[in-house]
Amino acid sequence: MSDEKVALPSPEYWNKRMEEITGADIKRTTATERKIFRAYRKSKREIEREITAFLARYGSENGMTYQQALVYLNKNEFRQWRMDIKEYIERIEKTGDELLLLELNTLSARARVTRMEQLMAQINVQIAELKQEQEEIFEEHLEESADDSYYQTTFAVQQGLGMATTVAVLDKQAVQTILETPWSGANYSKRIWRDRQRLTQVLEDELTQSFQQGKDVRQTSKAVAERMETSYANAVRLVRTESSYVANQASMKAYESAGIQKYQFLATLDRKTSKTCQKMDNQVFDLADKQIGVNCPPLHPFCRSTTIPYFEGTKGLRLARDAKGKPIRVPADMNYEQWKKEYLPKLAA
Repeated sequence: MSDEKVALPSPEYWNKRMEEITGADIKRTTATERKIFRAYRKSKREIEREITAFLARYGSENGMTYQQALVYLNKNEFRQWRMDIKEYIERIEKTGDELLLLELNTLSARARVTRMEQLMAQINVQIAELKQEQEEIFEEHLEESADDSYYQTTFAVQQGLGMATTVAVLDKQAVQTILETPWSGANYSKRIWRDRQRLTQVLEDELTQSFQQGKDVRQTSKAVAERMETSYANAVRLVRTESSYVANQASMKAYESAGIQKYQFLATLDRKTSKTCQKMDNQVFDLADKQIGVNCPPLHPFCRSTTIPYFEGTKGLRLARDAKGKPIRVPADMNYEQWKKEYLPKLAA
């Protein structure tokens, strides 16, 4: 409880600071999207190479028929396949994809395998490794987003008040709780692996159709590339939406740590702003009543809205004090790195 006279900063101050924090997160997300793009580009090239080699081996310049794709491997081909499938299984064991591992183990026990099954096993492995890399990229990005948003928000609150507040350390477990929460029905990891299954099925359907229609290598590769681009677009939507969720949740934890009891919804107002966010702009809610997707962003995919702390006074603020019981003041001209180095070790609880 605070009985100190604290000058509350203007709404313009909070708007500016939260826009800066959101802007930094958007910049970080854009860099992450480039990493995901490179992973998809590499995987797409590998899959196209597999398809080209497949058509060169079993088809002709004009492609191949679906009947040719369903032909069983001969003895020599099957012998090579048994060696390849062992390698595929070892690679998939590293990804932790239990569903695909079961599929490959079942396939490896078969006495006969078609050319199409052979090709799809190769493609499945490529996609699983892509999704494993995507998950690792996401996790690193979201952990950094949570940490930065939490401490940047704490710094903005303290500098705005001119006084330090208590700071609860955002440890790895707290971050993992944010990341693993299925706030929209499933967390980011489950959505990534669901897309693996969806992309695999879509590519199999596309290849089946290409063989049935007698498409050549160029046409088949183009069709596959388009499906991969759709999956990449889904990945971009997911990373932007999850980034918004993580950053906003981290800010909420910073409010809670400081003793802030209310927050104000802040929409990014431009031509792209959804009607939902327009209606929510400037509305005030109790922190205890926050509901993600209802009164706390993100409200929808690609949501750019954020929140700012709302004060009706200083009641409830947890002001930090020195050994003599005096409030610790935070200079207005101090930057984030200086604050993090000088104040954070003293304030962290």
